Amino acid sequence: MSFAFLAIALYMTIFVHELGHYFACKLFKVPVMEFSLGLGPQLLSTKYKDTRLTLKLLPLGGYVEPDNKIEQRLNLIKRYIILLSGVFLNFIFFIMAIGFIHKSGFWEGLKSIPSITLIVINVTKEFLVNITMSDIYSPQANAQQTMVTMSQNVHNLGFWRFVITLNIIIIVTNLLPIPILDGGKIIMITLERVLLKLGISAEMVAKILNPIYFISFILVISPMFINEIWNLGSEIGLSLSQSLAVYAIVISFFMVISKKIKSFSRKI
Repeated sequence: MSFAFLAIALYMTIFVHELGHYFACKLFKVPVMEFSLGLGPQLLSTKYKDTRLTLKLLPLGGYVEPDNKIEQRLNLIKRYIILLSGVFLNFIFFIMAIGFIHKSGFWEGLKSIPSITLIVINVTKEFLVNITMSDIYSPQANAQQTMVTMSQNVHNLGFWRFVITLNIIIIVTNLLPIPILDGGKIIMITLERVLLKLGISAEMVAKILNPIYFISFILVISPMFINEIWNLGSEIGLSLSQSLAVYAIVISFFMVISKKIKSFSRKI
């Protein structure tokens, strides 16, 4: 049952985040081409007005794809609002969940913001200071073990406390200055606007920025791939170097399809 609650908590948190982006797009009259929850194989797909709604198997991410041409015509402030609206709605949901747990309502949840914010800052600082490469790259840090650990957390914390924790994670990670995350995209669209103002053509700007998106994507997913390959390799007797050779082949495959990398910059 913990796995089921885990999936529900993940889908719920991702849905809230993407709904924030969706509402902001609608606020500024930017058509949304697709609203997608999850990664991997598609489970469901339907159309609501002009938006394709999709549900995928793995509750590990999601995206809203706005009409890129119309969205780029907005001023930077409106584009910043669209990017930050996801974590803003996660924050609102986070407060509501706190009020729900304490049965004290939304306003009582608001009163607890200062103390909880301080805890979040301290935990984040502790994490960034103490994290080591062995914490990131390890055959024990594979997807199966991660899912088991998260399921245990659902059981130990209870559903709503786990949802609160997930929303904190979503807020903190999405504000990091990594180009494929919301915080990094704020930097990227600002750089894009500056380059265009300097008279650099849109095509050249894309050639400059798209590789940055691609490299950041590889950096974000590489621990997951390396740990999985390392774990599988260790099970069949491969050394770390042999496992990394397999990983290099996988990365080469991604390089072959990198011409489609512009899609990373369109999704939020």
